[in-house]
Amino acid sequence: MTSIFDDNVSSVDYLGYEPYVNGFEYVIYECKDILSRPVVFGIHGKWGVGKSTFMELLKCRFKDNKEFNILEINPWEYPENTDFISVFSAELYKVIMKDNDFTMPLEVLSKFARSILSPLKFKAGNQFLSIEYDLSKYNYDDQKDKIDNMLKQYYDKKDDIREILDDKNIHDKKFLIFIDDLDRCRVDKVIEIMESIKLILNSRNCIFFLGCDPLFLKSAVASHYESFIKFEAKMNGIEENEMVNDFAKEYLEKIIQVPFNIPNINRNSIGTLIKGMLEGEDILENKNSYKNEDLYKKFKNSIKIEFLSKLFYNSNMLPRRIKRVVNLIFMNYVFLFYKRDLEINTHFLALITIIGDIDSKIYSTYFWSENLAKTDLKIWLIDKNEKEINKINNTKIIKCIEIFNEFEKTKENVYDIKTAIDNIDAYLNITNISVFQLDEPEYFKYKSDTQTGKVVKDFINRFMFKESLVNFIGWFFTSVYDKQLLRIGISQNLMIYLNENDKVSDKNFLCKFEYNGINDNMVIKFRDRNLRSKFNKPVRDRDEYLINDENSEEIKEIIVNAFSLLHENGKLQS
Repeated sequence: MTSIFDDNVSSVDYLGYEPYVNGFEYVIYECKDILSRPVVFGIHGKWGVGKSTFMELLKCRFKDNKEFNILEINPWEYPENTDFISVFSAELYKVIMKDNDFTMPLEVLSKFARSILSPLKFKAGNQFLSIEYDLSKYNYDDQKDKIDNMLKQYYDKKDDIREILDDKNIHDKKFLIFIDDLDRCRVDKVIEIMESIKLILNSRNCIFFLGCDPLFLKSAVASHYESFIKFEAKMNGIEENEMVNDFAKEYLEKIIQVPFNIPNINRNSIGTLIKGMLEGEDILENKNSYKNEDLYKKFKNSIKIEFLSKLFYNSNMLPRRIKRVVNLIFMNYVFLFYKRDLEINTHFLALITIIGDIDSKIYSTYFWSENLAKTDLKIWLIDKNEKEINKINNTKIIKCIEIFNEFEKTKENVYDIKTAIDNIDAYLNITNISVFQLDEPEYFKYKSDTQTGKVVKDFINRFMFKESLVNFIGWFFTSVYDKQLLRIGISQNLMIYLNENDKVSDKNFLCKFEYNGINDNMVIKFRDRNLRSKFNKPVRDRDEYLINDENSEEIKEIIVNAFSLLHENGKLQS
């Protein structure tokens, strides 16, 4: 039951999460032997997108299964000085006490309780214990001496927890630990929790789900290690921002094996949500509905090890990262299986996943929209246009594409690449959720050189829902624009100039992209009032062209020929 004024976490799937919940359920239930525990899944998204709801749907799938025990931890609810290990220990003890299947000797539990919690009040109940404890009194400010004497050293807690988790009575149990709202915590608390998970709670019984905004995690890591990052950047001659991105990505990858970005909701899901709010009824049920198929066997049989080996070798990936990316490819395969009824081109899926892992900025730039991705992939994988492939600003990705194209020629390949590209929407819906930091294209941030304070995104925002126009501007900035050779002016519209001594001059005007909001169309102009383009007439027969689906390829050819002619005449010097 939900209502208009209800802001609580929902256990009903109003937002179309079922395929992904099914995927997680399948992997946790059916892949026990191949799921390398402890494993940490990052449930990522900004505040309000549905992270808590997604985790609630996952909990519902396991709460009635005696093989699993669920721990729910919201660190921000506890006093700031309460360390995470103590909170975890208390929650673990509480779960053990409530589970009537546990037959652990009382003395073992008592030892665990005494070593972890203070004060404790025991109350006998048949052969099991119930426990009451006040965590608000358990902090390093008020009871430091008592706690130090009781716990000795920090790593003693690790040993106590492992002793409990490895005990023969619960060794076969699995603990699903849901840690939500990390982005409500202080930076040092976030780092403490992350490092506790990696260094302390290293038990094969544990599967973690971390709910947090990935940008907040990145910011927390950057803030905590600020001095080290500055030192490293200076020593290696790297821009500090670049060092922050690289360091945060590497740090978080060591802890979060599988990132999962909460998928964007579509119009149907919004309608379902509103219907549930207005009608006040649970119109959907969250049931165990994953298909009991051996997807791992299908996955293993559908991909060539030699192909993957070449991709990973070319990418200079270390063993830890190779393992992580293989996990991502498999998880994406499972999600795609539940999301869409299509024959999965596993090699194509692997290529897209690896591109996203190598460079999320390039992934975002070329795959930001489905139509743009379809255009680029046809150029790379069907036309095999080496000139366009070599424009990609990453040699590893270029090599991966070349390896893929070589493999396409072999008899071992049984897939139709054209079919895969035609279904790119299905693939991107899945690979988008596993890219660590899915961002807007880099060119969105390009600033106007005419001191207006605007960026390319400001221009694109005027027609954001006109996908054909967004894709055309995307093509221009990824295939034609050169930051060293050209300059841009942005006010209402987008002006393109030749660069001359880092200045913008009317005499170096090339063209103008002008959007008409009333008619909802765009023209490219080679003459604008008193401005005349440096593009010579031979490459065009008019001063302006309307850009639409029918003639966009023709206009692209005009632009490419115009720039080529300028290069030949020596007016563009690279």
